[in-house]
Amino acid sequence: MPEKLPPGWARTTLSEVCLPVAHIQPADSPDVEFTYFDIGGIDNERNRITEADTVTGRNAPSRARQALRKDDILFSTVRTYLRKIARVEREYPNPIASTGFAVIRAAEGVSSRLLFFQVLSEDFLQPLHALQTGSSYPAVRAQDVFAQQILLPPTREQERIVAKLNAAFSAVQRAETAANRAIDRLQRLQRTRPWVRRNWCTHRRLAHSPTEEQEGAHRNRRGAATAHPHSPNRALGRG
Repeated sequence: MPEKLPPGWARTTLSEVCLPVAHIQPADSPDVEFTYFDIGGIDNERNRITEADTVTGRNAPSRARQALRKDDILFSTVRTYLRKIARVEREYPNPIASTGFAVIRAAEGVSSRLLFFQVLSEDFLQPLHALQTGSSYPAVRAQDVFAQQILLPPTREQERIVAKLNAAFSAVQRAETAANRAIDRLQRLQRTRPWVRRNWCTHRRLAHSPTEEQEGAHRNRRGAATAHPHSPNRALGRG
């Protein structure tokens, strides 16, 4: 992080700009359906939620405890180097998150998107990697996440920064989409190459094979030569 900040900027901790998140017991509402978010449902390449389960309070996992809202940020505290981080970008029915997440809820006047981009940065993540404990299941505590420093610009500057970062992320996603389409086309072409090669060889073999008419004409010529062995053509060597 820079030592000298622009006017109006502040250096603070994540906890100072976040709101508390309620913990609930889904089993208290056994027949209610909840939308459950777990670490496995986060795409760590695009940093998007790709999967969520619908569970009843009766069948909810024991880790399903944190009540979510739109714009909350899910930050996996397990193996932080995997960057399992995503925003809740729309409304879900009764959303709840695993306790394996630190749920980051921006306070009023703080951009959730700005916090999202900051917690994805290496300046934020590197200190957390060093705090992980456990050999088979390395993790940090939620309080470790909230204790990390962030930079907070004025509200208008937050909006300007987020607009630029959104544009950059959109450009990257478009490039990734185009690249994936190109890879798919290449893979389809590679799958069809053996078929094209077989058909080309068959076509070439058929093109050099005599047709039935050609074979018939050849047989007729041979038959005529056999029937007239002393024809002028044979005598002249042209039979």
